[in-house]
Amino acid sequence: MKNYISILTEKERQSLYKAPVYVSLLGALDDGKITSKEMKEATTLVHYRTFTSNPILHEYYKKAEDYFIHNIEKEKIMLPINVKQAKEDYHIKLEEVNTILSKVDTKFSNELKKSLYSLANHVANADNNWIQALSILVDPFIDSPNLEVSDDLFEKEN
Repeated sequence: MKNYISILTEKERQSLYKAPVYVSLLGALDDGKITSKEMKEATTLVHYRTFTSNPILHEYYKKAEDYFIHNIEKEKIMLPINVKQAKEDYHIKLEEVNTILSKVDTKFSNELKKSLYSLANHVANADNNWIQALSILVDPFIDSPNLEVSDDLFEKEN
């Protein structure tokens, strides 16, 4: 199978492999908090994409799954307490991913963008709050909506 990202530097490949982490957290932040249900959904979906995504993405997701497992908790810990700032941080990271994707095969790039967008939507919908999840329908690779949300980032577990 063709390696679509071999032309990238190691740093660019690492950033690209972390993209599912970024979109998962951005999707989870859509309602202002990150829940365990959203993180479980994200982890499951990233694994499923190793064999259910477009075949052009299978190798990418196999590697990205390793990055996901090793980076999701680190990223959660490093999130700013302020939800708006956290969202802005992830939009900046996704702008960098978009820049990296401009360097690779167009078909691969387009398929990965669609897949990441879908991943963010699924994570945002994991808590079944469809009204709040509507705001994630703005493509994370372009401007994000300016939503007012609470500063309480993480769910309160009993």
